[in-house]
Amino acid sequence: MKQSRKLARQRLKQSTRAEFERLIYAAKLTPRQEQIIKLFVLKDYSVCKIALSLSCCECLIRNELAKAYDKVAFL
Repeated sequence: MKQSRKLARQRLKQSTRAEFERLIYAAKLTPRQEQIIKLFVLKDYSVCKIALSLSCCECLIRNELAKAYDKVAFL
């Protein structure tokens, strides 16, 4: 994982709920990216569990998480 993505993930996981929502809003994530990042960070779902719940492949979830982290990293 790229260092910038790792830092973005840590930033999201360590933020308060208000900070989390502000970061998500500021990053201008797509609705799908927002849904995935909330399941992954807030509900602590695994990539596999998210893929099953959204009826898509794990690769898509990983790609969307990476895109979301990239957007958050540049705030």
